[in-house]
Amino acid sequence: MQIVKETGKIPYFTQGKAGDVKTIVDAMSVTMTKGFMDPGQGLDMHRHPNEQMGYVLAGEGELTIGGTTYTVKTGDTYYIPSNEWHAWSNNGIERFYYLDIFSPRREDLESGTFDFDKWLKK
Repeated sequence: MQIVKETGKIPYFTQGKAGDVKTIVDAMSVTMTKGFMDPGQGLDMHRHPNEQMGYVLAGEGELTIGGTTYTVKTGDTYYIPSNEWHAWSNNGIERFYYLDIFSPRREDLESGTFDFDKWLKK
């Protein structure tokens, strides 16, 4: 594992209407990603076995966790328990940037891929 990375050199990959993301740390037990959503983009209701916590770097978004919707903005943190249904949206007028940390690590994000369909609410 690389100890220090120049994250500006790591490319983003698209999540379609859910914006773009890049894996900036992939350790033995956690994954950290940096992502953004443009106005109007969002991530449909989904869940995964990983705990998820994060920090809003810039902008404002809406996060729905277990049926409750929260407005999150620059400087806010959030926590999503494992297997909890949740969704994201950027209803604002500027790009929404965030850092996410997942535990255990997100193997589907390890290689710059995103297998979102398997986590969707159907």
